[in-house]
Amino acid sequence: MKNNEEEKIWTEEDIGTEVTVVTEGIRHIDIIVEAYLPDGQKIIGPRLKCGHIFARFSMIPAMEQASQATKDMIMRFGDDE
Repeated sequence: MKNNEEEKIWTEEDIGTEVTVVTEGIRHIDIIVEAYLPDGQKIIGPRLKCGHIFARFSMIPAMEQASQATKDMIMRFGDDE
C-alpha cells in the first residue's frame, strides 16, 4: 500500500492546522509549521517532518568538513585499497 502523504504540498494557509500524519508507520497528530533552513529556504509542513529536514540540512557543513578531513588523512597517510 502506497502512502500518499508525501504527495501533499502544504501552504501558508495550512500553518497552525492540526493534522494526523503517518511517520514511519506510526500515526500521530502534528501541527503544520513554517521553518527556515540554514540556507534560507522556507519549508512548510508537519512539525516532525520539518524537524527532520532541518536536521539534515544542518548536518551538511559538518558532513563536508568530516569528509574533507578524511580525504586529507587518506592523502597524507595513503590508502590500502
